[in-house]
Amino acid sequence: MLLLWMCAAGCASPPFAPRTAAVIQGNVVYRERLALPPDAIVHVRLVDISRPGAPARTVGEHVIRNPGAPPIPFAIRYEGVDIQPDRSYAIQAFITVDGKLGFTNPQLHTPVDFDRDGLLEITVERTGNPR
Repeated sequence: MLLLWMCAAGCASPPFAPRTAAVIQGNVVYRERLALPPDAIVHVRLVDISRPGAPARTVGEHVIRNPGAPPIPFAIRYEGVDIQPDRSYAIQAFITVDGKLGFTNPQLHTPVDFDRDGLLEITVERTGNPR
């Protein structure tokens, strides 16, 4: 009887919080009037930047191959349980061309407001590499 009660009690409440998927959407843009070559790759990451001096922890990422002309749309999927209210989060965006860094966002991180609706616009600047 005790075993039956323990099993029922264990089944009544899950041992972990349910996962809720969420998405951050936006566009990556750059001001230069040039077309990206077909081997360009856009990387957009949602990162936890809470620990100063420590590497940012990636929470979600969207990689776009052969992105075409800007604006370049992105959608980063992440689990809601990965976002903690006492932490700071940001978006990192960069474009590689022929395996080398070609564009990056100037501040390296664009802060994220999870309560804000609408699309984010991430502006990247040329680093000197794009063909």
